[in-house]
Amino acid sequence: MPRPNWFFAFPLDGAFVATLPEPPKAIRRYHPDDMHMTLAFLGGCGEEAALRALSVLDVSLGASPLPVLDVSLGEVVPLGRSKSGYTTLSALLG
Repeated sequence: MPRPNWFFAFPLDGAFVATLPEPPKAIRRYHPDDMHMTLAFLGGCGEEAALRALSVLDVSLGASPLPVLDVSLGEVVPLGRSKSGYTTLSALLG
């Protein structure tokens, strides 16, 4: 079994997924509850390293909280690699 990938992300309201046109058959649409904005992709670092990184992030955000950001979705780009091409589509921030 492959090692799981770890990442930090902010949850998003995925209600917009229901308003999107049907994707091609080769594309699997994510469930609205799985929508998120990735802050950092850690890859297959393992749980212990991911928890250490999260601890550092928590301390940093506690010392200097981030302001609310007004964002919109921008260009959609393919991410990830597999034998058959990319593994996911991602909307960049506009």
